[in-house]
Amino acid sequence: MIILTKVSVGEGEEGFELAVINITDELRKTIVEARELFQMVRSKNPELSSLVLWNGAPYFYKEEGTLFCEESGEDKLTDVERYIFETEEYLILTEKTRNQLFDDAPEEAGPARTCIDQLIIGETGFYWRSTPKHSDGVAETRTILYRTLFG
Repeated sequence: MIILTKVSVGEGEEGFELAVINITDELRKTIVEARELFQMVRSKNPELSSLVLWNGAPYFYKEEGTLFCEESGEDKLTDVERYIFETEEYLILTEKTRNQLFDDAPEEAGPARTCIDQLIIGETGFYWRSTPKHSDGVAETRTILYRTLFG
C-alpha cells in the first residue's frame, strides 16, 4: 500500500508539502503491534498520549512538479483523487499512479533528505515526524487512521 499525505511544517519553515509512505507488510505489522502495545500501556496509564518508534520514514516532496505538471500547471490527480486528497488529507495510490506522479518530478521537488524520522502511534491513528537535514524545523504527516491499513 502506498499512501500520499499532506505535511505540516513548523512556522517559518519552507520545504515539502507532501509525503509518500510505502506501507509494506512488515511496516503494517510493526504499526499493528505498536498499537496493541500502546493500548496495553494506556490501559495502565490513561495519560499516555502516544508511542514513538524510529521506523519506516516517508519520502517528502514539494507539491509543485509532483502533483502539478511543472510546464502546464495542470493537476496530475483525477477529480475524484483530488477530492479525496483534499477532504481526507491523504490518498491511497496505486504503484502506477505513484510512478506517474513522482518518477518524472524535477529534482528540486524531492525527495528531501531527512533525519530523526519518528513514527508516532496514537489512539486513532499514526503519523510521522521528521526533521529536514540541515534544519531545525520539523515536518509532520497527517494522521492516518488505523482502518486505512485494512481497508
